[in-house]
Amino acid sequence: MKSTVTLTFDGPKDLVTPAAMDAEAALRVALAFVETLKTIGAHEAADDVAPFSVAFTSVDKGSVSYGFAVVKSVPAWETTLAKTALYLETPDASPPSIANRVKGLAKAVQKLPPYVTTSATIGDHIVSISDLSKATSADVFFSTETFRAELLRTGGKSAKVMVQPSHEPTSFSLDTTREKAAVAGRALYRQADITATLRRRVDDLRVVGGDLDQIELLDEDADAVKAFDEWWSKAGTPWSDVDDIDNEIRRGRK
Repeated sequence: MKSTVTLTFDGPKDLVTPAAMDAEAALRVALAFVETLKTIGAHEAADDVAPFSVAFTSVDKGSVSYGFAVVKSVPAWETTLAKTALYLETPDASPPSIANRVKGLAKAVQKLPPYVTTSATIGDHIVSISDLSKATSADVFFSTETFRAELLRTGGKSAKVMVQPSHEPTSFSLDTTREKAAVAGRALYRQADITATLRRRVDDLRVVGGDLDQIELLDEDADAVKAFDEWWSKAGTPWSDVDDIDNEIRRGRK
C-alpha cells in the first residue's frame, strides 16, 4: 500500500487553479484533513498519540492539490490508511474523537465555493470528502459477537484495546473499561476469547469500531483435550445417552 496521501480540489478549469482558488478556504480544509488523519492514528495506536507526523510534500502544478507523507514510517500508519476511508464514510458510527474531527472537516469543506469538489487519495483508496455531510449511521449496523483474537495494544485516556481476530482482514480497536483494558495489557500478544458489540459497514461488513463487553484470556499451558472434556461435560449433557451423535444430528436431533 502506498504511504502517501493527496487532497485534491476539482471544478471548472478557469476557477479551480492555484491562482484563482481561495487559499484560506483550501488550507483550512487541508489542516482539518491532517488533524483528522492524526486523530485516527492516535485512536488506532490505543495511546492517544499518533505514532507518526504528517509532512507537507507538494502542491501539484496545473491543479489545486496537496500532497502529504508520513514522516515516521511505522506499522500503525498502514492501519491508519486502511481505517481512514472507513471512518470518513461512516463518521456517525466512529468513535467520538474521530467523529468530531470529521464533522470539523465537513464544515471546512462547506465553506468552499459550491462548484468545488474535494477528494482524497489515501493509499490505494479514493474517498469523496465533499460527500461527508451525506454519510450517516444508516450505513452501519450493530452486532454482538464472540470471537478469538490476539491482543495487540491497550491504553489511552479513554480505555481501548486493539485486537486482531483470526477471521478478520484487519485489526481494530474496541472501547472498554479501564479494568478490562488492564487485563488485556497484562497479556499482550496472547489469545483471548472476546465478546464485543461491533459496528460493521452494511456494504462490505468491515468493522469500524465497537465496545469490548467481556474478555477471557486463554491459558497457554492448558491441555487442549482436557479443556474440551471440561467443556463437553457441561455442553454435552443432553447427548450423554447417545451412542452415535453424528447419526442423531443427521436425523435432525437438536
